Amino acid sequence: MLSTAYLPDDARLSVECLKHYTFEATIMAPRLRVAEARGYDLVTSMFERLAAPKGHLFMPDDFRDLYDSLSDKAEKMRVVSDFIAGMTDRYAAEFYGRIVSENPVTIFKPF
Repeated sequence: MLSTAYLPDDARLSVECLKHYTFEATIMAPRLRVAEARGYDLVTSMFERLAAPKGHLFMPDDFRDLYDSLSDKAEKMRVVSDFIAGMTDRYAAEFYGRIVSENPVTIFKPF
């Protein structure tokens, strides 16, 4: 981060072309867009469920105790956010499945 790299113009052009190709072929790929949209819906829905009245009761004891000890709404929402942010993808999918359905499914199911 504190280093500076210099490339000859032809090498810099090659690097920029590769960066653009990687962005288009990987980051903007439809398959990744689908996973991103599903992940966004999962996290948003989970946040809304946990932030709802009595939703904090779904959280583990340590987060629930912290949530209950706070009086400020913004701080309580931060606890919910921190709980979700600390989840792995697999745990988030499983947790979401447990709170919304009897048969949880993974968000990474191939299509």
